[in-house]
Amino acid sequence: MNLTQNQIIGWGLIIGPILFIISVPLWFMQPETNVATKLAEEFAWAQDNKLIAVIPILLAGTGFGVLGTAYLMFTRQLQEETGKAILQVVFIFLLMNITLQIADFGVYLDTILSPTEELSASIILGALSTTGLSDILAGLGFIILGKAIRDSKKFGSKSNTLISFGLLIFGITNILSGFVSEDISDLIGFVGWLIIFNIVNLTLGRAILKGNS
Repeated sequence: MNLTQNQIIGWGLIIGPILFIISVPLWFMQPETNVATKLAEEFAWAQDNKLIAVIPILLAGTGFGVLGTAYLMFTRQLQEETGKAILQVVFIFLLMNITLQIADFGVYLDTILSPTEELSASIILGALSTTGLSDILAGLGFIILGKAIRDSKKFGSKSNTLISFGLLIFGITNILSGFVSEDISDLIGFVGWLIIFNIVNLTLGRAILKGNS
């Protein structure tokens, strides 16, 4: 099957979020834990429920990887079309964010599958991904990308407005989540990721596929 670049990007923006959404209810099958001992309790539970623990990690990690790849390809494509040098910075921000998040998924999964491993690596990497650095980089990148899409008028008027405004809001929620408590961050993440970002992803993916037809 000979797929064009637009087809790969478009379908990636649709399939990635679907895998991520499917993984969400599976995360809620895990028991509630004490905040102070959350990580240790999660891993202890995962050792006795490996299948239930591994499936959402694989789905979310794969979905995030597919989605991230699509955004990297789209950002590079838009930069070539518009000549905006700032999009090279966006590409680097998103690449750093995706690398950190995928590494976090990988170490978490490896620790579950290898119970004799010490948890230090997971704790360190998990801390890095929750300090706000990852969220801030992604937020800045998506805000700039949204503005670039608006300026390029690449899609129809309604799609262009929805995509650019949605990425702006999503970018702001990502930045805010890096500076608030965990409870508020979870709420912002729910609104940002599961509602706003997925609407943007599906709209952007559909617009790219429609333009390719």
